[in-house]
Amino acid sequence: MRGEREPFVNSAMAGLKSFLSGENAKVAKEKMLTTYDEQIAALDATDPMAAIELVHNKEALVFDGESTLAFSELL
Repeated sequence: MRGEREPFVNSAMAGLKSFLSGENAKVAKEKMLTTYDEQIAALDATDPMAAIELVHNKEALVFDGESTLAFSELL
């Protein structure tokens, strides 16, 4: 297996951690996308094909719903 799993998990978890810590959905999305960009840049230097796969994952993300929603509102 190639090394793209960890950058994907780091990127996806950045948004989830942000949302669960109280940030609204918009901020969580921005943090996730920023982490994706950082992970893609790091991979591009060492494994360009894995970086391309991570770009595909980033581009496939769909965010739907109220951007001001916070996790506390779901409880």
